[in-house]
Amino acid sequence: MAQAEYSEILSVDFNDLFSTITNYSAYPEFVDGCREVEVQKSSADGVRVKYQVSVMSQNITYVLDHKQDEKTGRVEWTLVESDFFKKNNGSWVLKKQCSWVYSKSVGEGQSPWNG
Repeated sequence: MAQAEYSEILSVDFNDLFSTITNYSAYPEFVDGCREVEVQKSSADGVRVKYQVSVMSQNITYVLDHKQDEKTGRVEWTLVESDFFKKNNGSWVLKKQCSWVYSKSVGEGQSPWNG
């Protein structure tokens, strides 16, 4: 089984990114190789989505069940059926980033780290 993990810090709004990731029907507009998406079922428990993608000149169809929780920033998926994949499970985990700048001016001969 192949597995991959990637993380990156982006300068984007948390809610905007979560909305983009969970807007499955828009994937063909910005996901390379994604030809068609059909949201088959949507409920409070999750979303079932059928994808048709083209990878290395091969057309692949698969259906995923997605569970999403905006409060925790988590989107998980599990494979329902596919004409190619035996397994396709994964997740997005979005984290709200915090950045800060510490600055302090001191006189000559003083350490900026002490009073």
